[in-house]
Amino acid sequence: MFTHLAAPLLSIALLAGPDAGPKPAAPAAPALSPAESFVESIVTTYGGKAALDAARALRMTGTVESPRGKGDLVRSLERPDRLKVDVRYAASREVRLLDGPNAYQNGKPVTGMAAQAMALQAFRLDLPSLLGRLHDKV
Repeated sequence: MFTHLAAPLLSIALLAGPDAGPKPAAPAAPALSPAESFVESIVTTYGGKAALDAARALRMTGTVESPRGKGDLVRSLERPDRLKVDVRYAASREVRLLDGPNAYQNGKPVTGMAAQAMALQAFRLDLPSLLGRLHDKV
């Protein structure tokens, strides 16, 4: 669509000669793909790659709503694979722990989907750093 505009602009630049007008700028760095730009914005939002790499522990607080009611949530991650999820409801409390391959819910060992859900929560909590490291490899 813009090919008819590009040819005259190119001709003007070539006719001007090497000493006429400002020198052309150095080639710009290649534009980031939408995915790379998205990852970069996430890493920047969380303080930048150096800050994410330096963090050895992360903590997230918030609230949840479940059949038990509303609760206060604290998720703590100690890299690489230690997670504590503490949910305090009005009438009860739930504590989930992940320590490498071992998972516990309210002090009792769990396996299968319950353990996998904790591993997923640890992954999600550390996702900005993981994306930053993945971006370096691409």
